[in-house]
Amino acid sequence: MIAVLFGALSAVFFGAGDFVGGFASRRVTAMLVTGLAALAGVIALTIAAPFDGGVWHAETWAGGVGTGITSCLGIWLLYSAYSVGPMTTLAPAVAIVSTLVPMAAGLLTGETFSSLGWASVAIGLIAIALVAAAPDSRASKARPIDMVKASVAGAFLGLFYIYLDGGFGNVYVDEAGLTPIMANRITCVVIAFLVVALLAARGRRILVDERLTQTKPPLRFTVGTSSRGPAVVEPTNALPAATATLTRERPTASAANRSKVKRIVLASAVGLAMLSGTFDATANALFTVGLGFGDLAVLSVVSGFYPAVTIGLAFLILRERPNRLQTVGIVLSLIALVGISLA
Repeated sequence: MIAVLFGALSAVFFGAGDFVGGFASRRVTAMLVTGLAALAGVIALTIAAPFDGGVWHAETWAGGVGTGITSCLGIWLLYSAYSVGPMTTLAPAVAIVSTLVPMAAGLLTGETFSSLGWASVAIGLIAIALVAAAPDSRASKARPIDMVKASVAGAFLGLFYIYLDGGFGNVYVDEAGLTPIMANRITCVVIAFLVVALLAARGRRILVDERLTQTKPPLRFTVGTSSRGPAVVEPTNALPAATATLTRERPTASAANRSKVKRIVLASAVGLAMLSGTFDATANALFTVGLGFGDLAVLSVVSGFYPAVTIGLAFLILRERPNRLQTVGIVLSLIALVGISLA
């Protein structure tokens, strides 16, 4: 029962972290969100480390650097897809692929897979096809490029799960505690901020949606004359040369005001990104602690429902509306995740 509780809590934090990070990526570039989220994770893990008792090993660092690179790319691709695409249809694809990659790795190393597992894989693939379909123009449809980004992100995140399970040099997994996650996040912080610094040096903008800082165009009013007196005053954008004109412009925002708005938008996005990383680190910590109270299979099944949290938040806050086929696909994806975890 305690393991189920930890699994459920980790699912809530995993799902909320994905949503908040994706929402932040709609304001600033996804790579900056990736770096800030990883930095928040390092801070949270540093606070939790004295209570964890994990032991550092050189092998842990080696695997952490390698998976830190792939995880950084995966999270960036995830946030990049979420920044423009509907989370309700992208989240299931990420979750299923990230689960299939460790499964495939197990098969390659000689593990067996039950008929339930193969059936769940088939259901998962069908679910991805359904969530990508949107015959109704009012539905939240993901572009093909965003589905590809989500799938590749899931594959990269799946490599991180293999590392946490003892792969890629993490041979001291039983005594490592939270140190593998720490090594992974530190690597991601370094990479992400180096990329952001490079982009900034090349003049790339940090704010994704510059419309947040723009003002409306000025209004112009024309006053025509006739034998019956002044004509009706009407707003116009083109001023005829034959008429006497009176122009009144709406006050435009000064450069200082626009800069202030940009700082506000940037600060809010930074806060969201840090919150996302804190949620993610909390979820990983809860999952790791939960392993001390129950089996990996139980935790994997319960925490595997995290896409439902992301989907629910996107539905409530962003008003994303999947159509009937997509809804069936979302349900099937959750069923597939449970089946794969039990196989």
